Amino acid sequence: MSPTNTCPQCQQPLAADAPAGLCPNCLLAAGLRNTPEEETLPPTASGNAAPAPPFEIRYFGNYEILGEIARGGMGVVYQARQINLDRVVALKMILAGELATTEDVQRFHFEAQAAANLKHPNIVGIHEVGEHEGQAYFSMDYVEGQSLADLLTSGPLPVRQAADYVKLLAEAVHYAHDCGTLHRDLKPRNVLVDQEGRIQITDFGVAKRLNDTAGLTASGAVVGTPSYMPPEQATGKQNEIGPASDVYSLGAVLYELLTGRPPFYAATAVGTLLQVLENPPPQPRNLNPDLPEDLETICLKCLEKSPQLRYSSAQELADDLDRFLSRAPIHAKPVSRARHVESWLRRRPWTIVAGGSLAILLLLGVVYYQFQSNQRLAFQHAHPNLITADKPRTATAEHGYEWVLLGWCGLIFAQLIYREKALRLSGWRQSFGKSAWETKPRPVSRRVRLTCAAICCLNLALGLLLSTRLIDAYVWEGSRSFPQIAAVFFACWWALSLLIQLARESISLVYGKAEPDLDEKTLAELRAAVQAGDQFAAIRLYRKAVPGA
Repeated sequence: MSPTNTCPQCQQPLAADAPAGLCPNCLLAAGLRNTPEEETLPPTASGNAAPAPPFEIRYFGNYEILGEIARGGMGVVYQARQINLDRVVALKMILAGELATTEDVQRFHFEAQAAANLKHPNIVGIHEVGEHEGQAYFSMDYVEGQSLADLLTSGPLPVRQAADYVKLLAEAVHYAHDCGTLHRDLKPRNVLVDQEGRIQITDFGVAKRLNDTAGLTASGAVVGTPSYMPPEQATGKQNEIGPASDVYSLGAVLYELLTGRPPFYAATAVGTLLQVLENPPPQPRNLNPDLPEDLETICLKCLEKSPQLRYSSAQELADDLDRFLSRAPIHAKPVSRARHVESWLRRRPWTIVAGGSLAILLLLGVVYYQFQSNQRLAFQHAHPNLITADKPRTATAEHGYEWVLLGWCGLIFAQLIYREKALRLSGWRQSFGKSAWETKPRPVSRRVRLTCAAICCLNLALGLLLSTRLIDAYVWEGSRSFPQIAAVFFACWWALSLLIQLARESISLVYGKAEPDLDEKTLAELRAAVQAGDQFAAIRLYRKAVPGA
């Protein structure tokens, strides 16, 4: 057995026959230097190996290393200055350095080739591809800013900003598809936003050529990020991956921009993949109630399990997002109630058994009721003198007063439900508290709106029926009942006002809330007030420009 030494750089145990007497980490670091005076490094204070080289890399061929930007599973990216052209670039090289396998080098070169062939304003451009002292590298545009993942640390983005970002991403992805390249790893971390708000796609490390039947990825291998990959990619079915797969990833990015979380995530990667394969994504509007319904429809269409149910191309997605931004009707249709019920029942087989049993019991009850009705009719025909004479019109109209009271109870119930859900209260008693009157209402769910609308429509129909009865009694018998007329009128007015409120809320959820259109002068004054730190002046300017704000 060979004696064990320590690495002179990081003091880690080292076999005597190690190359150059260094551990693999220090050997990789030494390959990135080209000045002889930097061949030795002082040990760390604690004597333990640091996760990164304990020195600052200065030069790599024609590049001066300025600092590390990011590192992933295969590569590391540095901010560097290209010496001969005197420009700042992003320099990417294989993380394993000289220890990289042939497959790693091939994949690295494929990423460089795939990105170098794409010339689009929303795709990071490649400058140079080469090799220095056995270390493969390529340089690309340096984007000074942050990624979408960094923007999401403070919460979801504004609705229209998120839609605009994904629209630009979809157009860039469609361009890549036209050039024959699939990205296969679209996620917020791989989208950069510069200081002027422009976005650019980067990291084509697991990209695939559309006409590549062999490729670098074997059938059954899973590549990408679990939370953003479609089911066909999660199962490793490489022959089924196509443009619709990137459309799914765009939908996952849109989902996270709108809700602040990806559509699927679990404690482990395997758990996340199982959710991708088996579970539908949570409704975005359950996480963000202010989300317009049209944008939710677009997002969920991208996240369909079957590629045939998604947008057929990224350009179709971009066109629908453009229609949403211009407040035009979108082409995507919401998932039908029948499909929701089918999906829900498929995951709950005992519900099918219970529902079928209840249906059979109801059918038996209807048969029994019909039998008893026939018996009663036969008795009435056999004893015609026992049949009760018709009541006068006045008595019939006054009998409807009980229905008016029942309608009022329904309206009170609907109003309480709407108020509790709009104020996000945890109980009925809070509806009458002081904090409830100071809380701003928020949009309620579709189920609550439909329930309240159904109660309002029933009250309007009941009011119309009782009104005809009252008019009939007045015309033929001259009777009138002012309390009953007033009760019917106020019930109809209450139902109609609540129905109008629900309709206005539904329209705002579909098309989004109207955003104030501020002129350049007002925007400049607001910007100056904010930069000066005078928040109250900024608020006064905004309220003056937007009445009712």
